Amino acid sequence: MRALLTFLIITFAFSSPYLLADTHTMDHSHHAMPHGMSVAGNTSAIQSQGVIKKWQADRVTLAHPAIPELNWPPMTMTFLLPTSQPQHELPTGTAVDFSFVQTDAGYQLLTLTPASR
Repeated sequence: MRALLTFLIITFAFSSPYLLADTHTMDHSHHAMPHGMSVAGNTSAIQSQGVIKKWQADRVTLAHPAIPELNWPPMTMTFLLPTSQPQHELPTGTAVDFSFVQTDAGYQLLTLTPASR
């Protein structure tokens, strides 16, 4: 029993935050973006890369690395699909480049394209 407890403590202590990013969806709907990054007025879109985890009719769940401009750690979160261009469903596991802004409805993708890596 003691060996099992020690194993669990060591495993938890050395778990990578990247592993946790794939299993925990973050809700940032209550966090505001820094000034100038909202849809109102002049918008500054945030650029990032990610991997598609789930596709829905009007939104997509992406795992993305840390976004230093927002002080966000690596995580998995849901974004509203772009409204300016028709989107064809991309398969789960597809690496993508994307840009987004915060709106009253949540985090809105402006662009979402398969990554050219």
